[in-house]
Amino acid sequence: MVIGLVGTPFANYFEAFIHPPGEEAISEFPPLEIPAEFEWTEFLVMGGSSVGIALIGITLASLMYLSFKIDPGAIAKTIQPLYKLSLNKWYIDDIYNAVFVKGSRRLARQVLEVDVRIVDGIVNLAGFVTLITGEGLKYLENGRAQFYALIVFGAVLGLVLISGIT
Repeated sequence: MVIGLVGTPFANYFEAFIHPPGEEAISEFPPLEIPAEFEWTEFLVMGGSSVGIALIGITLASLMYLSFKIDPGAIAKTIQPLYKLSLNKWYIDDIYNAVFVKGSRRLARQVLEVDVRIVDGIVNLAGFVTLITGEGLKYLENGRAQFYALIVFGAVLGLVLISGIT
């Protein structure tokens, strides 16, 4: 109810009251003078038009629903497209659902696919490679020096053959 007091140029006690806790307070009681650069015409046009629109709305609502001098059904029939648009809340909920809710779900499904196929695939592949190499190496690690010399000889022979081919 008092949010309109934010930004008023004169005696702004409300703005001094709600200042952020980490900052210096504007002052306990702002001065009652109006700044020289304040334009009354803009203030009166903006404030007067918003108060006027509110008063027109209150008057129309009281004529329609308190004294029943105006029939809201007849107005609804006269401006049917605008009435349907207003009745369906300007379709904001439908637009929000189509754009943000369904769009977020679609994006989440795509991210899940990437996670399941790529990220989990890499992690599972690393685990599988570790398991296979561990299983293969357990047969090579038998503690015999002659067998290790044979493996070194085979590796050197393989390198010589590969370097000779290229």
